[in-house]
Amino acid sequence: SQYEFNIDSVSINAQFLEMGNRQNGTVTAVFNQTGGDIMTTGVTGDNAGLRLGHWPNSDITYNMSGGTLTIGNNREFSTAVDGTGRFHQTGGEATARTVNVNSRNNANGNGTFKVEGGRFNIGAGGIIKGTAANGNNVPASAYEVEIGGLGGTLAATANWSSSLDMTLFGAGAAGATFDTNGNNINLSGALTGAGDLNKVGDGTLTLTGNSNFGALRVYRAPGAGQTSRVSLEGAGSTTVGF
Repeated sequence: SQYEFNIDSVSINAQFLEMGNRQNGTVTAVFNQTGGDIMTTGVTGDNAGLRLGHWPNSDITYNMSGGTLTIGNNREFSTAVDGTGRFHQTGGEATARTVNVNSRNNANGNGTFKVEGGRFNIGAGGIIKGTAANGNNVPASAYEVEIGGLGGTLAATANWSSSLDMTLFGAGAAGATFDTNGNNINLSGALTGAGDLNKVGDGTLTLTGNSNFGALRVYRAPGAGQTSRVSLEGAGSTTVGF
């Protein structure tokens, strides 16, 4: 079955949303949010406020170009479980404590988290993925994290970290922007791609992975006593093209 849903001006407040929740048969769906406000408040016993690609034969795409998406009550946003899920943001503002790109603890599922434009606020849970039964990470092919191209911004509402690899897109203002917003962000995965990295906001962005991307730009934090920093440390190496 194939479905398409368009959300432009409505307000939706739900405990949780699951997309691709069909046990038998296949389901393909595209959700286009161009405006409106969507909020989930969470339900007892469930970590997720929004799931894409829940069951194995599901293929779900969530396109966000406007409006707001808020995953409340410290629940996580899961882009894939056993199926295929894609979140593609080009505008608007989204907020979640945790982004789980592939939340199943095995090699099933394939999740894509792409913030090409707009702003995605992330809390203390950071950007994560599941682990295999033997304790090893889900294979890298099971997820993609892509930032920038239209000035996409990952912002911090608390200190957060991620060990996932990320691909950067876009040059100058169109590149990938990390806004520490008075907090600290620690990225230990590899940052690659031709895109530039723009660091804004008070606080420190720490890169400890083996990275190779375009230009690195650090913008002065506004206000007295505020400092915008990028720290390159650890065993990894970072190559920046200027």
